[in-house]
Amino acid sequence: MFGGKQNINKVDTIIGPGTEFIGDIKATGIVRIDGSHQGKIETMGDVIVGEKGNVAAEIRGRNISIAGKVEGPVVAEGRLQILPKGVLIGDVEVSTIIIEEGGKYNGQCLMKSLEEHGLKSSKTEADTRNK
Repeated sequence: MFGGKQNINKVDTIIGPGTEFIGDIKATGIVRIDGSHQGKIETMGDVIVGEKGNVAAEIRGRNISIAGKVEGPVVAEGRLQILPKGVLIGDVEVSTIIIEEGGKYNGQCLMKSLEEHGLKSSKTEADTRNK
């Protein structure tokens, strides 16, 4: 933990059912919320909001999975997944978004550009110049 290699695939922060936390969370590994959190969550790992999780926060992480309720902006470097009982109210910036049947989402979505993924747009330079 001190001076050693950090593992972003290890759950290192859990807010359990019945627990309320107000404040900012900054982590390197996976953050799991099964209780209530208000503030900000920032991690290099994944963020998991369980079915009983209730979050009012800005969330930044690698992959984000929502089975409970989230209110606030979300930035996922990889994938955002809203599960069947999940609710997200807030704007998102993602590479991939998956909303399973029953999942609810209300907000604006900004997909990361093709260039960020090493791909080229289907529009040619001539198309852009003619506009």
